[in-house]
Amino acid sequence: NFTIHLQKSLLHLKKEKDFPQVYDKDFLEELIREFSFKPTEIRNPKILSKKDIQSFNENGFLSGIQLFNDDAINDSDMAILDRWILNETITLQKNIQKNYEEYKFHQIMQDIQNFCTIHLGGYYLDIIKDRLYTSKQNGIARRSCQTTCYKILNILNSCIAPILSFTAEEIYKFIPNSKHKSVLLENWPTYDVKISQKELSIANMLFDIRLKIYKKLDDARNQNLIGSSLDATIILHANTKIFTLLKDFKDELKFIFISS
Repeated sequence: NFTIHLQKSLLHLKKEKDFPQVYDKDFLEELIREFSFKPTEIRNPKILSKKDIQSFNENGFLSGIQLFNDDAINDSDMAILDRWILNETITLQKNIQKNYEEYKFHQIMQDIQNFCTIHLGGYYLDIIKDRLYTSKQNGIARRSCQTTCYKILNILNSCIAPILSFTAEEIYKFIPNSKHKSVLLENWPTYDVKISQKELSIANMLFDIRLKIYKKLDDARNQNLIGSSLDATIILHANTKIFTLLKDFKDELKFIFISS
């Protein structure tokens, strides 16, 4: 069936100028899947290549984290932010598995790109950089985000493997304690994370608040009022409910918002 779809898809590319000026095998594979399974919504190849770069960059950051399973820590010792992002990643995996069963490859790529851009690059990875690079090497804080990144990397790499097989294979070579010669021989990761409904509500609230704060910081930066977010002092005005939820994390807010 895939061969038939592929042959039909290539009929859309009648002129040489229709091919993007790139030589990345994974890019062409992803492009073909866009044609094959969503022929009425063909997108500009040049736009697709820019989006793919973001996903590859986040996976590159994650694969650069050296972690061995012996250093992994239990859920109870993990920071709430780490448990939240892991829970979000597990939810993403479940959705992607369902979309694979329904052959919605275009939706899979869109979901991965959005997750890497908004949840990882625009939020989680930006926050944990200080923890990774400046915290005590064997400290709980550093090992918590290392454990999280290790699991996220395994999940994302499994998610992209059927579509971006060449990239997934390259990443797989650098994942510690890989059990097989190829990522395509792996089963789906079966991670689980314990996070209460209250903690989930708090983490979601922090995510939403940070998005709003960063919009304000961008406005201040555009007006040359600040250089970086560290130049800003953030004052939150919250109602009693939100204040009650956030007060236990008051010492962590400056790290989440990356401000003074």
